This record gives sequence, C-alpha cells and structure tokens, in this order.
Amino acid sequence: MRKLRFLIFFAFTLFFCCFQSLSSCQNAKDFFNIGTRKCDSSSYNSAILFFTKAIAIDSNYAEAYCSRGYTKVKIDSLKSALGDFTKAIKINPTFAGAYYNRGTTRVLNGDIQGGISDLNKAIELNPGLPEPYLHRGIAKSKLGDIHGAIMDDSKAIELNPTFGLAFYNRGKDKSELGDIQGAIADYNKAIELNPKLSEAYYNRGLNKKKVKDFNGAIFDYSKAIELNSKYSEAYCDRCVAKSMLNNYQSALTDCTKAIELNPNFAIAYFNRGIVKSLSGNTKGACQDWIKADKLGCKQANSFITEYCK
Repeated sequence: MRKLRFLIFFAFTLFFCCFQSLSSCQNAKDFFNIGTRKCDSSSYNSAILFFTKAIAIDSNYAEAYCSRGYTKVKIDSLKSALGDFTKAIKINPTFAGAYYNRGTTRVLNGDIQGGISDLNKAIELNPGLPEPYLHRGIAKSKLGDIHGAIMDDSKAIELNPTFGLAFYNRGKDKSELGDIQGAIADYNKAIELNPKLSEAYYNRGLNKKKVKDFNGAIFDYSKAIELNSKYSEAYCDRCVAKSMLNNYQSALTDCTKAIELNPNFAIAYFNRGIVKSLSGNTKGACQDWIKADKLGCKQANSFITEYCK
C-alpha cells in the first residue's frame, strides 16, 4: 500500500511539473526555449514534445523544425529528422544550419553524395563555420577522397585552431595515406585540446604500433581504456602489442576481455588464437581460430589448414 501511494504521488508530481511547464508558456518561443533546455539536458523525447508544440503555434517556425530534427537524430529517428530539416529549408531557403544538419544526417543515413551537396550549400551560405568543413571531410573520406578530406579538415582547423575533432579526423586521414608521423602529430594536438578523447589515444596507439613503438602503443591503448572501460578494440590491440613484447599472459587477458565485451569480435578470437599458439597451446589456438572463421575472419582459415589437423 505504501508503495502504491508513492507511485500515485510520483505520477501526480510528474503530471504537475509537466503541466506547470506547459502553462507557463505564452507563445511558440517559450515552448522552443524549453525544448532547447530539455535537449541540452538529454531529455530528448520531452524536447521533441515542446518543439512540436512550438510548431503547432507557429507552422513557419524554421528553427523549431531544425531543432526538432536535431533532437530526433539523437534518438536515431533519422528519416523523420530529415523531414524536419527539409521543412526548415522550405520555410527558409538560406538557413545554413538546416542544410548542415540535413547534410550530416544524410551521411549518417548512407546518402553520402546527398550529404556533401547539403554541406556544400551550408558552406556557401556561411563559409565561416568550421563544422560543415569537418563533416564534409568525413563524407569525402567515406568515398575514398582522402586528399579532399584533409583539405576540409585543414580548413576547419584554420577557422578554429582549437577544434580538437578536426585534428583527430585529419590524423585519421593522414594515417590512411601512410603519413604516420603526421597522423601522430595531429593526434597529439587533438589530445592536447581534448584530453578525454579516448578515440584519439586509441588511434595514436595504432600508429605507434605501425612504427613498432609497442610500449608507446600500450600506453595509448591503456589510456583509451581508462577513459572508456568498454573499449573492446583497445583491449584487442593492446593484446597484440603485449604479445609483440612476449607478454603472453597479459595479452591473453586483454583478448579475453575484448571477447567478453563483444562476443562476436572475430579478430579478437583470431588474435587470442595467435597468442595461445605462441604460448604452446595449439588446441586452444585452433578453437579460437575456428570460432573466428565462423564469425567471418578470413585470415583464420589458412591458420586452421596449417595448424589444426
């Protein structure tokens, strides 16, 4: 009975708070402002409710459509978000932010060329914003235009020299072209600007591994894991780096952790098989390679043929 009374009180309190928020609104702008605050606090469904109310009052409120679309992206409702961005653009054809958001969402939804077209328009309307360059660079990278991506990364950095994500993305693009030292330099800068960017440590570790700086790679993977304890890729690559230093037991622990975090992580099974083989456990290695092969790891088949008779 006490629990029931509490639930009734909680439901009434929630209703009262929502009613109080709604009743305090006088116009579309009031609803829009509350929606913005809700979105900023990650209350996305509530934010959508307030943006929708703003639109109901003012059907030509382009900013409300754009903000509702942005919030829908946060809950992975990409198709509906695209509709909102398109409506915002129809109301205001010079709305650079709506083109930018539709462009990034199109890229997320797999429409890379459409995304680039929208980002081009956003840049045309407001060439001083670094974010459209950053995301156009990401789109170009997906299409294999790495040189074009680096140009956009660099333009974003020119417009905002403290844009850590732009340094991070340029590091990835430089790595793709084989410019390892250039990539490491950009990751260094990204980390300097954003010390909590776990992906920058991880990718810097990958590049250190390429130049056989295994201790440096282990340091970076460990930092990435410190920042994100569920970073299965960092555990897997730290396993490889440790095995290169003959630290097999610790390497096994890392590969096993990667598999624990992602039971379908084919390359983690494959790498653990390598470590087991180096440790003299051929039977265990074969079990891992067979599992890796079933999960689609192409390298595993040749190891099974050679070692698992």
